[in-house]
Parts: sequence; structure tokens; C-alpha cells
Amino acid sequence: MDKEIEYFVEQLEEAAKSNLISAILYGSFADQVEKKNKSDINIMIILKEISDAHIFNMRDVIRKNIKKLRLNPIIITKEEHLNSLDVFPVEYLEMKENFKVVYGDDLITGIDVTNENLQHQIEFELRSKLILMRKMWFNIENDAKVMKLFLVRNSASFCFLAKYADRILKEKHTLNLNIFEKINKVKKDEVKADKILLNKLYWELHYTVTELTKKIDEIK
Repeated sequence: MDKEIEYFVEQLEEAAKSNLISAILYGSFADQVEKKNKSDINIMIILKEISDAHIFNMRDVIRKNIKKLRLNPIIITKEEHLNSLDVFPVEYLEMKENFKVVYGDDLITGIDVTNENLQHQIEFELRSKLILMRKMWFNIENDAKVMKLFLVRNSASFCFLAKYADRILKEKHTLNLNIFEKINKVKKDEVKADKILLNKLYWELHYTVTELTKKIDEIK
């Protein structure tokens, strides 16, 4: 384990004492703790109880390391953790794919995410982002720089949701997702992106996400 992470966990254990159940790294940093990595460090800190006193006890340790280690902490009780599976199924699936327990119990391996809960979250996220996408178009259609930034950011978000949509669509998924690769080429400046092209990509992304949302909604 990275020495700085190891030292942080030791400090956290000392500050939280017996209230600390588990500390779990997740995301891109979790499988690279031996390497120098510039990405944020996502860590779930699971406690028995949470009160102002419990948070205050950990305040200095966490505050110092938010900047030093680019720490992105989720502080949660075990009960809240187990009761959140139906609310954040996408996030928990992502966590299961890449995590490392650095203190205490493994409370990730055994979690079960249902396709029903996954469908609800994906549909909610897709519809919410589509509504925002349409609203934003009026402000960005004539600004190539802003449109490019918008497409790159939203394409990554939609691509992430499409990945988990595959889990519930399976063989029903017949959408062409080439739009994500096209926008990625724009991101890398492999193609010249003027306003005409960017608007074309915008509407192609809009069509793809709209169709994906319909397919998710059709699942019974």
C-alpha cells in the first residue's frame, strides 16, 4: 500500500477509535496504490455511528488529507451503506469492479444490486440529463468552444450510463454507440470541430441517448 495512504489510515483509526468499521478505496486509484497517481483518492469510511462528536474527532485528519492526498471521502454508517444499494446501484456496481479494503471489514464483495433498482436509476439519470441537454442547447449552439466542452463532458457521462444499461438490456441492446468514439476524437483534436460539426454531433448524441432511454423504459 502507498505509504501516505497507510499513514492516513493509521491516523483515521486513531481518531475514530472503535467507531471505525471499515475504510475502502474505490475507483481508478484502488488498483494503483503502489504507484504515484495524480487522480483523486475515493475512499468510503464506514462507521458504527455518526454524530457531531464523531465527525469532530476525525476533522483534523480528514481536512489535512483532503488537500494533501486529494482525498474524496464518503462518510457513512454501516446501516446507511446497506440501505443505499437501491438508491445508488450504479455507483455500487462501479465500486464492486474496483476496490481495495485498507482497514476492517469487506462490506463490498457481498452486496447485491438488483436489475430493477439499476433500471430505475439509469432511466432517472438519462431523462434528467436529456432535459438539461435540451435546455443548454439554446445557450451553446453558436459557441464552438463551449459546445465542444459540453459534448466531451456529457458524452463521458452518457457513455458511463450506457455501460451499465448493457447489464439489463443484454441482447436487446442494438443501438449504435459510435457517437461516443466520434466525440472522443473531437476531444483529442483528431478532427477539426467547427460549429456545424459540433451541432451535428450534439443531435446525434441526443438521438442515441433518447433511444437508449426508450429501450430502458420498455423493460418490464
